[in-house]
Amino acid sequence: MTAWRSEELWVALASASGKVENAQVVVLSNAGFDAERSWQWEVRRTAEEADWGYLFAPPGVLASWISTEWVEQMRALLPAAAFERLIGNVWTTGAGDFVSVDQFRACIDHTLRQSRGGSGRHFAGLDLGLTHDRTVLAICHWDEDRVVLDELQAWQGNKSEPVSIAAVEQALVDAADRG
Repeated sequence: MTAWRSEELWVALASASGKVENAQVVVLSNAGFDAERSWQWEVRRTAEEADWGYLFAPPGVLASWISTEWVEQMRALLPAAAFERLIGNVWTTGAGDFVSVDQFRACIDHTLRQSRGGSGRHFAGLDLGLTHDRTVLAICHWDEDRVVLDELQAWQGNKSEPVSIAAVEQALVDAADRG
């Protein structure tokens, strides 16, 4: 269930369960993303808290046929957050599988201020996420042997109010004008 892109299949499945007497819905899934915010987490929480629900969610590997060697191979091959979620059955908080929350926080220096520094050519990268993921615009330049981040802008949208593409376009135009 945590790999489903939308909740449409869940809504169809859950709403059909009352159409057959004594029907039950059994969900087998690994841990997911966005603990405490995603629709999958809400289904999990309901199964855990409702009198009519049941949740069995132990951490770690339970299957007797999975060897310690294979688990260690996966630890070596997968990003830490992916290993914890898929092998350790631990829900993430939204950092995804690329970096952990701790790795992300280690990159933040609140004493720094944005300013268009350096001379010469600047580069921009844009990751557009309209409703679930953030939209982020990063502008940087090359300084001898390192990349220097000059500007970082982020937008967060949701289903009812997606990120405005016009606002992102304007930020790109403004950045080019400052160039």
